[in-house]
Amino acid sequence: MGGLLAAGWFFWAFLRYSARAAIEDPNWSHILVVPVISAYYVFLHHAKLAQMPARVCWWGLGVAFVGLFSYVWWIYPGRNDMFRGFSMILCLFGCVWFVQGTRRMRLLWFPVCYLLLAVKIPDSIWQQIAFQLQQIASAGSEVTLTIAGALLDFRLLADGQDFVMTWFNGSTYEEARFSIAEACSGLRMLMAFVALGVALAFLWDRFWWQRLIMVSMAIPIALVVNIGRVTVLGLLNLWDPELARGDAHIMVGMLMLLPAGAMFLGLGWVLDKIIIVEETPGGHADPVAAPPDRPAAAGASPGRVLVYLAGGGALAGLAGAAYLAGLDAVAAVDLVPWLAPAAAGVASVALLVGVAVLVVLLRRGGPRWVGALAVLTGVFAVASVALSSVVAATETVLIKEEVGMRHELVLLPKNIGPWAFVRDQPPLDKDRQDELGTDEYITRTYRDTRLAEDDAAAYAQVHIAYYSGMIDTVPHVPDRCWVAAGMLPGPIEVVTVGLDRRDASADPSNDAEVRVPVQLVDPTRPDEPGFARLPGLEVPATRFTAFESERPDEPLTATYFFVANGGFFATPNQVRLQGFNLRDKYSYYCKVEVMMPFLRDAEKAKAGTADLLSHLLPEVMAALPDWTDVRAGRWPASEDPPALTAAATPAAGEPARADDPAPPAS
Repeated sequence: MGGLLAAGWFFWAFLRYSARAAIEDPNWSHILVVPVISAYYVFLHHAKLAQMPARVCWWGLGVAFVGLFSYVWWIYPGRNDMFRGFSMILCLFGCVWFVQGTRRMRLLWFPVCYLLLAVKIPDSIWQQIAFQLQQIASAGSEVTLTIAGALLDFRLLADGQDFVMTWFNGSTYEEARFSIAEACSGLRMLMAFVALGVALAFLWDRFWWQRLIMVSMAIPIALVVNIGRVTVLGLLNLWDPELARGDAHIMVGMLMLLPAGAMFLGLGWVLDKIIIVEETPGGHADPVAAPPDRPAAAGASPGRVLVYLAGGGALAGLAGAAYLAGLDAVAAVDLVPWLAPAAAGVASVALLVGVAVLVVLLRRGGPRWVGALAVLTGVFAVASVALSSVVAATETVLIKEEVGMRHELVLLPKNIGPWAFVRDQPPLDKDRQDELGTDEYITRTYRDTRLAEDDAAAYAQVHIAYYSGMIDTVPHVPDRCWVAAGMLPGPIEVVTVGLDRRDASADPSNDAEVRVPVQLVDPTRPDEPGFARLPGLEVPATRFTAFESERPDEPLTATYFFVANGGFFATPNQVRLQGFNLRDKYSYYCKVEVMMPFLRDAEKAKAGTADLLSHLLPEVMAALPDWTDVRAGRWPASEDPPALTAAATPAAGEPARADDPAPPAS
């Protein structure tokens, strides 16, 4: 029990991160079920395990230390939560191998490795999988709904992931629109299906090739079931469109687990019937031979347990000192400067103690599982104290907290320089909002009053979305969303957008930033003129060009970038790798995307985007948390003044144009 508590303390930050992912992200809600299935597998095989006494394997302790080293590395400088999770599983694998021995590990490797399915994959990778699934689900659903239309007398029009169904209800012409968002692409259920397929493949004794087939069929079954799901949702529009939305929409998705489970069970039944094997004691797929048992090692007395505890702690001290010494030798900056001078001495002492204890343990034949648990308890106790001490000494924050905006995005000024407000697009439906990952966003159209109203260069559409305290970045960007909407991808490049603000001045409180006067007033300084801090007047951004299928020679260009903890970044990966300081308590990032929806001249679009951002971006920065104030503890204050909020959606300044931009905000 002590070893379990010590290990839980050491991995607590990641366990909390995983629980948060399971609760907040529907794509990973299965995380809470995976450990239960692993425990159930062990319960099913407890009789076989009882026939094999535990044997300590020192190779397992080495693997456990590799996992510990790797786990700390991916906290810093690796900064990758997925590999941190894999490292935790590797450490657990080594611990089980060390305590239970090689024979038992032939059974126990599966429940340990199965926990890998509970490690959240970064959204930057996962969204690429989602995009491919959307394409397949869209093509398959178009085929099934077209066939259904021929039978039920309705017509289907498809454009990328957007569908339009039309039919006559008596003498009334009716129409229903829906789209295959990520929630309907199979993404949310893919990992659940994979976890289900792997569990059903291993919970019963089967040959390795049968298990391989069942695991490999998880993704095809997920795609087939989700094509059926989209088809059902589409057909529900014929009777009652409300059945294809909201809670009913979610219920249809949950019901799809039933046919998926039936498919897996049917596949398992077919595979079991392909080859008939004579039953032998232990079964045809018994993975463990049962050679005669050797006598167990002597028991562990209280005195020896203390020796094991001390040995484990000494080995952990050696590992920690070696890690810090190595990091100090290769890192550009010292993570723990006060410890670096003494690292060599600490490592030497720990090495001598660790070797001495190890010799004692080996000379006495090695401990039984009780002694091995004592060693691990010492390892994790010292490692936990050391990690907590380093985190506290360096003021490192492993789980960031949310920080609120100073103004709601809808309160951004309607008139900024020569650009006048046209309209705010209405809120997204629930599925698209879930896909976006936030309810703090606006999609707004501005018009350049210096140009004629019928000039294509006069209109710009801005999409801004704010995220705070997120467990991962959400890369909803045009180079994926526009293609999903049926557009043809063009070139993508990283550019620098220069802001023309001659009224900018050096910030007296931060030499690396500039101050720009704005219309929005800082709620913490209501009596002072408004200003915004910017990290500079050059903004790194990504420029993406796409083409509509009916206009393949006329490009549509979007420019987007991210503001993360007060800095500018061009791509989602830069936000993840560079956007957040380890010592910052809070975190946020905000995506800013600009396109000229009616303009097909790339050069004019670049100039118009730069001009709009020169006026708009300082106002956006004034609405976001001021990072100088956040680090100084002035925001969020213990008693925040009430931030300005919008009681209602602003009235449109001009009527909406009928030919509003087709490409959706990503």
